[in-house]
Formats: sequence, structure tokens, C-alpha cells
Amino acid sequence: MYQKLASQTFSIWLIQLVLVIIPLIDAYFLMGISSKNFAAYALANSFYSWWILSCKGVLQGIVFATALHFGQKKYIEVYQLLLQSFWLLGLLVLVAWAMLGLSALGIAQAPISLDTQRLAIQYLQVSAFGVPAVLGIRILAGWLEGISQPLTMTIWLWFGLIIKTILTVWLLSGYWGERWQNLTGCALATNIMYWGIFVGLLIKIRYKFPKQLAQFNGSTAQRLNGSTAQRLNGSTAQRLNGSTAQRLNGSTAQRLLSPIFF
Repeated sequence: MYQKLASQTFSIWLIQLVLVIIPLIDAYFLMGISSKNFAAYALANSFYSWWILSCKGVLQGIVFATALHFGQKKYIEVYQLLLQSFWLLGLLVLVAWAMLGLSALGIAQAPISLDTQRLAIQYLQVSAFGVPAVLGIRILAGWLEGISQPLTMTIWLWFGLIIKTILTVWLLSGYWGERWQNLTGCALATNIMYWGIFVGLLIKIRYKFPKQLAQFNGSTAQRLNGSTAQRLNGSTAQRLNGSTAQRLNGSTAQRLLSPIFF
């Protein structure tokens, strides 16, 4: 038990480490370009981080809700909770976009050079493109933590970090045009990474949780575990919970519990 807890805690720590490394990579590259790029990045990222972290804090609640259903073996509710959370995602994306827009207006009125203003506003505009993916990943990370699978997100984020670093070098080197040879190139590389992880994990989870899981009637499972199980003797109930339950719904419970998302 303690070994599993330590493993999951370490996976979550690695996730947070990636989120710390990303701005460090951007700062390292931008320091080598110009002081204006570095200053604009610090200014814009202070607004961006504030609003994004606020929205992420709201989405953190999915961890506890998912863990509760998962602990009670309500696998259908676990899947439905993930689907319902995307309604909240849509609302928070609109809130984040509005706050980033107001932040850009505030930067435009700041007593700083026009070049710094322009770069900071461009950074927020490019970053807004990745807001749905950033918040969506927070939902998926919380959901995976709730079903004791944080390692999945850890692997995807570390792999994405490698891709993001390569993209940043390409963009700042001018392979995609002069337009991206500044802090907007860093923002674009980061958002491409987030969108790739978000879409990839959605496809993975959708593959592991087919339609029959969402369509499977929860009341049927309750009746199966209730009145039917009471009428069965001990050995029959064991077989029901074993081979029959595994075959039920295409071995849904077994696929849910197996750590093979990656």
C-alpha cells in the first residue's frame, strides 16, 4: 500500500516539475534574444499564470469526486464525471479568455516601451490559443489521479516537454519565419505541446472507455450486485464477480483498472 502511495505521489511530483521547467526553458532562450523579450515575457506571464492557476484551482475538485466514485467501484459515474467536467471547462475557458483580454488592455496602458507592450500583448494572444488545452489537461490529470493513474499524465508531459524544447529551438531559429523569433515562438511551442497532449489523451481515454460503458445502465449493475447476488450461493457469487463480471460490458472494469493508458 505504501509503495503504491509513494509511486503515485512521485508521479504527481514529476507532473508539477514539468510545469516548473517549461517557463524556465522559455526564460533561458529569451534571455539570449533581448532584454525586451525577457521583460515582456515576465510581464505577460505574470497575468497569464494568475488567471490560469485560478481556473486550474477550480478544476482540482475533479480529483476528489473521481476518487470517491472510483473507490465505490461506480465506474459508469467515473466516466460520466469526466464528460460532465467538460461543460465546466467551456465556462472556464470563456472566463480565462475574458481575463486575458482585460490583461492585454491593462498592459497597453502601462508606462513601458511600445515594443515591450506589443510583445507582451502578442504573447497573451498566442497563449489564449492554448487555454482550452491547458485547462483540459488539468481535468484529465485530475481524473487520472482520481483513478490512481497519475503515471499516464507524467509520461505524456515529459515526452511533450522534449517536443516543446525542439519546437522552441526551431521557432527561435527562424525555420518558421521571423514572426516567431521572439517570445511568441516560445508561447506557440508550449501551446502545440499542450494541444498534442490533450488530444492524444482524449483519444486514448476514449479508446479505453467505449460507448457501451457510458450506455451501460447503472441500475442494472445495482440489481446485479443486490437482489441477484443475494439469491446466489457463495461459490456462484465468486464466479459471478470473476469471469462473468469480466465478460460483462466487454471486460470494462478490467480495462478501467489496468494501467495501460500509455
